[in-house]
Amino acid sequence: MKVKSKMRYTTLFVLLAATAAGCHGLTNPNNATTQSTSPIWSERADSAQAAFMKHFWNSSESVYYSNSTRQTNLEYWWQAHALDVLVDGYVRTGDSTYIKRISLLLLGITIRNNGFFDDYYDDEEWLALALFRAYNATGNVSYYNDVQVLWGNIQTAWDSTFGGGMFQRKSRHIYKDVPANAPACILACELYEKTGNNDDLVWANKIFDWLNATLVDSTTGIINDGLKIQGTLGTVQTGQYPYNYGTYLYAALRLFQITHDATYLNKAVRTANVADSIFVTTAGILRDGGAGDGGLFKGIYVQYLVQLALDPSLSPSLRMKYESFLEQNAGSLWNYAQNPGVCLFNGNWEVPPTGPVSLSQQLSGMMLLEAEALINSPQKTSK
Repeated sequence: MKVKSKMRYTTLFVLLAATAAGCHGLTNPNNATTQSTSPIWSERADSAQAAFMKHFWNSSESVYYSNSTRQTNLEYWWQAHALDVLVDGYVRTGDSTYIKRISLLLLGITIRNNGFFDDYYDDEEWLALALFRAYNATGNVSYYNDVQVLWGNIQTAWDSTFGGGMFQRKSRHIYKDVPANAPACILACELYEKTGNNDDLVWANKIFDWLNATLVDSTTGIINDGLKIQGTLGTVQTGQYPYNYGTYLYAALRLFQITHDATYLNKAVRTANVADSIFVTTAGILRDGGAGDGGLFKGIYVQYLVQLALDPSLSPSLRMKYESFLEQNAGSLWNYAQNPGVCLFNGNWEVPPTGPVSLSQQLSGMMLLEAEALINSPQKTSK
């Protein structure tokens, strides 16, 4: 049963219609020579944001459709990442239209979901992280207050059995996984950096320590998905997913940025290198994750890899490696993996879409373009 949240937004902004044309600068996505020699990634991200509103925004319910044919299933955690890309757009452009979109989306989520609380702890963590970024970008204190309410609820996921760890769900205490723990560690780091509350740093450390002890292979750096609990037994589930590598990578990076302990930076770098060996095609492109939840996994990985690439402590050679990798993927997305002139992105970044595009796939493409725009921004900064 979902817990009704008291968090509500009392001001309804009027959303400006997104009337911009589709993708610019491509007439044939299968011809790489059509890519300009000096790509304007910010303009390309703008085109994607405009297409996002045109093809996915459900104005009657103030949420995003689940695919480009306008199906209305509410995927809570997809909406949280939709909020994240709106924050990306606002941070990049300063356009107040994004503030209105953010407010409307949050209102729609609370109405459709009967509040912000959810059965899945990781869903709440994704939204809390996006809300925290929205607060930092806009200064809207109500977003920060909502983060604190969510954080208090998220802490109830922790359980001392099997050394600790956060459960995936409130209703079924049978799985402790990376998606319920690594984002919580990131959130604890963000809150500690803002408030200096040592309790938050304690949370970050104990979550990260549990991940290392339970789900990360200390020899290979491979990150397993979770711990399945059956009675008194706990069995590691060895599934490999790029978003687990992205969230663990960023948790390690944030702890490094807070503590200046190079051990954490080394873990972040190793994680990126391991991910490169698992999730990348022979052409150097991140593999397709499908049209469901998996469509979002590599977008989340990209979102956090760019933060590692921008950290000033990283060696120039590693920075060049990660930036080149992101540019290669963004170039392939732009040249091969969109519907011509429409900015609808395939989950496979090496070929055009042949049918409806899911919201998860579209979001991953947008995250990649926003990451590339950030790298090429004159004012580029991490976070």
